[in-house]
Amino acid sequence: MEILVLGLILWIFVHLVPAMTPKLKKILVLRMGANNFKLLFTILIVSSVSLIVYGWRNSETSILYILPDFVYPISTAILLLSYLLFASAIFPNRFLSFIRHPQLMFIIAWAVAHLLVNGDIRSITLFSGMGAWAIMEIAFINKRDGVRVKKAAPTLTITIKSFVLGLVLFFATVFGHQFLSGVALY
Repeated sequence: MEILVLGLILWIFVHLVPAMTPKLKKILVLRMGANNFKLLFTILIVSSVSLIVYGWRNSETSILYILPDFVYPISTAILLLSYLLFASAIFPNRFLSFIRHPQLMFIIAWAVAHLLVNGDIRSITLFSGMGAWAIMEIAFINKRDGVRVKKAAPTLTITIKSFVLGLVLFFATVFGHQFLSGVALY
């Protein structure tokens, strides 16, 4: 469990530093160069994900709660929505008219959906940690960037592409979940 927590801390730290301290990021980019900064960021993120996955797979865990079966379809619907949000960050769509941070909202929805159906301590640690990070990240980015300037609504074609991409990502995750996490969904 300690490795899982270490991975989460590294993930959160690496992501929050640019959001909380943009001046520090500028200094690092100037000293290291933009490409070296991106390389370091990538190495740290890949390391954090590796620690999270290793820690997850090697953590003994105990069940803290089990919710009734009716939460499974609710969780699935939230996950589908989360992938539609994620796709809107790739193909900006009409979601962006009212959602400023689609990728972070994806993480929050993903975390909530998983917390509904996973009451074991390692799941609670992982998903509540990621959800809390996404909420903090939104707050710090909004503070850093100020008032949101809305962009014009994208075309219907782009919105449809985004919706299809979200569906493809959702179904790929459902069918690849066993491979990705070691947990079969069906």
